Amino acid sequence: MNLLDNEYAYVKRYRQIVDVMIRHGFGYLVERFGLRPVRSLRERLFGPRLKPEHLLAISEAERLRHALEELGVTFIKFGQILSTRHDLVPDEFIKELATLQ
Repeated sequence: MNLLDNEYAYVKRYRQIVDVMIRHGFGYLVERFGLRPVRSLRERLFGPRLKPEHLLAISEAERLRHALEELGVTFIKFGQILSTRHDLVPDEFIKELATLQ
């Protein structure tokens, strides 16, 4: 794998992470962390998709858990670690992240 392929793989994964976060209602974090340029071409041309109705009905903590599950094993492990940090994370998130397996 040459350097260009490696860079492309990183950008592709960053874009996937950003798209998942936006899809689960965390677009404000994308903006706050300056990741807006990483958004997919579809997102840049047509704007963000509306959140599915079932996501509007669940808590922010549940949406975060769903996003971490969709992003895979490394993000699930990160969520599990966060679930032990009562000094950093609100109780609602602690309870939800503790269910990650």
